[in-house]
Amino acid sequence: PGTQMAVSPTPTQPMPPPQAPVQAASPNPSCADTDYGEEFTKNGIVSGINFDGKVFSFQDKCLSTAQLTEYYCTPRPDPGTPMYAAKDIWCHKDEKCDGGACVKVPPTPGLCNGGGISGISFSDEDGQCHVVASCKEVPGGVIVNLKRGFPQDQNIFLQSTPYCNTFGLTSS
Repeated sequence: PGTQMAVSPTPTQPMPPPQAPVQAASPNPSCADTDYGEEFTKNGIVSGINFDGKVFSFQDKCLSTAQLTEYYCTPRPDPGTPMYAAKDIWCHKDEKCDGGACVKVPPTPGLCNGGGISGISFSDEDGQCHVVASCKEVPGGVIVNLKRGFPQDQNIFLQSTPYCNTFGLTSS
């Protein structure tokens, strides 16, 4: 009765050979420190890539006015460990932690009398009484210059001293 058509099978493409799984590129661990290591007197930022490919960034920070957390790069041969380390340190007694660094605190000048003269003593520095060469009264205190002649002896502001006659001088 009816006509039958012969259907030829669809040609098949040969299967490609199995390939090895594609591996993700392994991260290149790195670390950079803007203050170049364990440098407590400069604020720094440690940043880079750990062995696991995670990016990190830490900035040195003050834990208190006397204590600092210092971040720094450290070589790590073990792929399971970070490329950086941190250390909590105490600033020296003549320093304070400010802005992620231990910074020198200038000695506080005080009034003194020695050998019949009135002057300024930096007890933390040398304990001597230094002669005031000139004085100017300003709101909140006085600005003095010392006779020693060092650059740091110029324009010293004394908040607790309201008058130049404390040093036997008149305001200039």
